[in-house]
Amino acid sequence: DARLLARSIRFSGDSQIPEVDKDSGGLQHVRGMFSSQGLLIDPAVTPGLAGLMAEVYQRLRMPNEVVAAYVYSSSELQASCLSNSTSECVTTFSSALVNLLDDKELQFVVGHEIGHFLLSHGLVHVDEDDESPEQMMQQRAKEISADRLGLLACDSLDVAVRAMMKTAS
Repeated sequence: DARLLARSIRFSGDSQIPEVDKDSGGLQHVRGMFSSQGLLIDPAVTPGLAGLMAEVYQRLRMPNEVVAAYVYSSSELQASCLSNSTSECVTTFSSALVNLLDDKELQFVVGHEIGHFLLSHGLVHVDEDDESPEQMMQQRAKEISADRLGLLACDSLDVAVRAMMKTAS
């Protein structure tokens, strides 16, 4: 259901790719690393964050158990979604980002990051050295697609714009 929703609002410049799962062993390593260096977002430990994440999962029509989410200590504004499969992902958020954004703005960022997972952006090999106009346009199209899912996740255009302005400036 969540992938169908994501595909239905995919930006036209974000080319679809065949979904081929890669080896999932690397994701276990990532979970282990963030478990030792970060804080798992869990209802027992972080009820407020876990609750806002659950709202995002509901809005994006996805099961909670697909995502393992962590907060890690950093003064940089960072968020990421790591996945090498279509069945699970790890999202990470810096403590500075969590402290800067209000709950609804954070929902936009969570939805944006999960959007990359739902649209299988992590399953595509990207040549880091390719700075061609075509590659840059494709990367921007992926960000637009993920922003659309962020908008659904926070359910407010004003909130989405505020979150983008705060994280960009």
